[in-house]
Amino acid sequence: MQHLRFEDPALQAEMRKALDAVARARNQDENAVRLRFSGQGTRRVRAGYVVEAPVWKTSYRLLLPDANEGQGQMQGWAIVENQTDADWEGVDLTLVSGRPVSFVQDLYTPTYVDRPVVAPTAGEPLPPKQYREGISSDTATAATQGDVDFNASLDRSRRVEAGQSALKAGAAQAESAPQMDPSQGVTATATTAEAGAFFQYTVDDVSLPRRRSAMLPIVTEPLQVERISLYDPDVHPTHPLHGARLTNTTGQHLAAGPMSVFDAGSYAGDARMGDTPPGDTRFVTYALNQNVQVDAGGGRTEETVQTGTIVEGVLTMTRKRVASQTYTIENEGETAASLIIEHPRRSGWTLAAPSDVEERTASVYRLRMTVGAGETGELAVEETKMLTRRHQLLGTDRDQLLSYARTGALPDDVQDALKEAADLQQKVSRTKNQLSQARRDLDRLRSEQSRIRENMKAVEQSSDYYQRLLDKLSSTEDRIESLNERIATLEEERGERSDRLGRYLQDLTID
Repeated sequence: MQHLRFEDPALQAEMRKALDAVARARNQDENAVRLRFSGQGTRRVRAGYVVEAPVWKTSYRLLLPDANEGQGQMQGWAIVENQTDADWEGVDLTLVSGRPVSFVQDLYTPTYVDRPVVAPTAGEPLPPKQYREGISSDTATAATQGDVDFNASLDRSRRVEAGQSALKAGAAQAESAPQMDPSQGVTATATTAEAGAFFQYTVDDVSLPRRRSAMLPIVTEPLQVERISLYDPDVHPTHPLHGARLTNTTGQHLAAGPMSVFDAGSYAGDARMGDTPPGDTRFVTYALNQNVQVDAGGGRTEETVQTGTIVEGVLTMTRKRVASQTYTIENEGETAASLIIEHPRRSGWTLAAPSDVEERTASVYRLRMTVGAGETGELAVEETKMLTRRHQLLGTDRDQLLSYARTGALPDDVQDALKEAADLQQKVSRTKNQLSQARRDLDRLRSEQSRIRENMKAVEQSSDYYQRLLDKLSSTEDRIESLNERIATLEEERGERSDRLGRYLQDLTID
């Protein structure tokens, strides 16, 4: 049906109103734009606009070489989506690889700023205001400028036709051969160029209906591949992963994306690859290597004193902490295994062994080891950390000072000084013990004196027992007086010896 009209005028009018309402609802987000050009003469004008579009994505296929190291092949596709309401007919797509800062701001809706209410003032001085430096608008467009040849288009029809022919040939071969050849039937249709700080692919003459997606081949180049196994205990505690060390020799920027790995024409597993600029290397893993078993073992930590100094009574001891761990690798396969072990990095620790490190990241060391077929190997890892501990010698008891002095790693003059400090500390301690004992004796005599006086109150003064208590009281008072003199002497001796120890330690400096 191409035309419909109601015979009833009233019904026709209602239908027209309804259709007008639907049309207005569809166009409520549309705005009219008028362009005006001043000047004289006829000129050629091009007007463009920006349409929001989904981010393009990449997907790769990696074909491993037959040998452990050699030329593999990287095949890559760009996944684009036409989410607009218009069909793409022969458009030129520019796919930029990078992460520019971008945002959306509503510039169409009018914005009103409420003016503040200010009370009238009578000549009050204005406070100074500091304004932040502005950014030139030229920097906003600098990242999008570049020497890009958009006229260097490819004969896409010939490439697609050749690709279809290759696919047909591959399909015919698959009927007669047991395995497919994944290297056939893929031809890149993109030209590449650097655009400022970014890298871009240009695909010419693309036709894509609206609300549809497409995969466009953008990379089909050889690259350097080395087969490896990578052991990460956080992924699997006993087995490493099959993987490869890729060197981007394609001359193109490979954006991050998933990757299907093929080995000898067969699917081997999936991997994920990060952004890889030309010339950089990346590790990828795609399957569990069950032929190789790794035992991380239990690590141990030891701490030894390296040296020590004394500065103004503070003993500074430098200790060396050594952490060691041994990885035992058993290769049950029929070929030698080139293994990369990821050993965690710890803040403040230095790797002492092994001396050769394949690669360092912010969190791990990547250590390489080769184990022959049917053999078992070990990789010993040793890390060191230097610690500095300070000990205040004044107030430290004799036993602890002697314990420091017996540390064989300390210099001889430091050990001698600690022994001298221990002797002085022993004299102070001996005087303190004598003083404590004298005070305990004094307390006992005073208690005995009080008991005698209480007994004398209950006895007749003319009795013999009273006289005996009186004699005993006199003897006790003599002893108390003698103890008071001894305590005074001991307190003076303790003060002198403590002062002597303090002066010795305060002035003691041995570098």
